[in-house]
Amino acid sequence: NGEKDDIVIFLDWFHQMGGFRSTAVTISKFVDFGGHGLLAKSDIKPYDILFTVPKSIIITSDKVKNDYFRLIRDKRENYSLSEIQRKESEYEHMETEIQNLLPNMASQDAIIAQRLMAECALGERSLFEPYLRMLPNQIP
Repeated sequence: NGEKDDIVIFLDWFHQMGGFRSTAVTISKFVDFGGHGLLAKSDIKPYDILFTVPKSIIITSDKVKNDYFRLIRDKRENYSLSEIQRKESEYEHMETEIQNLLPNMASQDAIIAQRLMAECALGERSLFEPYLRMLPNQIP
């Protein structure tokens, strides 16, 4: 029953975030594949829109990089001008480290995986918590 609750919580979150799901499909557990997926409830015609995902909840490597830079800028705003000037080289170093690290990661998937791990660490404080609960704990 907890699994059905997770699906309901996810769908509520998805719709609150601006997502759309056609009544022609439902989310179902696919045990052999280790996770959830869409299951057709009725015939689907070519070009039927089954779901739309708003940009605000799509995690891309570019968004991850921009989020890091925004965090650095936000951190700067919490200090006085003299503190910022003293810390400027630290911030420049952090930005350089991020610029060097992220493009050199093995793939964009690695960048996204890192972000998902960070979101998992936030637990219930994560915006993506209802989505994360839907991910499999392990892949067969």
